[in-house]
Amino acid sequence: MVSIPRRAEKLYYLDYHQNGLCACGCGRFLCGAIDLHHALFDTKGNRKNYPLFIHSLLNLFAVLHDCHMGRTSAGKLPFITNYQADKKERILEKKKWISDFVNCKG
Repeated sequence: MVSIPRRAEKLYYLDYHQNGLCACGCGRFLCGAIDLHHALFDTKGNRKNYPLFIHSLLNLFAVLHDCHMGRTSAGKLPFITNYQADKKERILEKKKWISDFVNCKG
């Protein structure tokens, strides 16, 4: 498992912009064990094909650990297709300032 760069900053940003709620739709607040869920799976191939997108705020969601491990059936975790990821990766390649923002570099 690869660690997410600037995990603390991304978690703080996502918690704030999700109004403190779990992204799966269960309606519970983010307290206790919190995971960062990749909408596009974090695989070796996806890290190679989408280096700017894979760990960006566009691909991450803050979810409760139980929801992430599938222990609850309250909601669905967000996902994204490779076609959508490819479009977003191209935008991040063209616009450096957007890439820096969504990867918490600036």
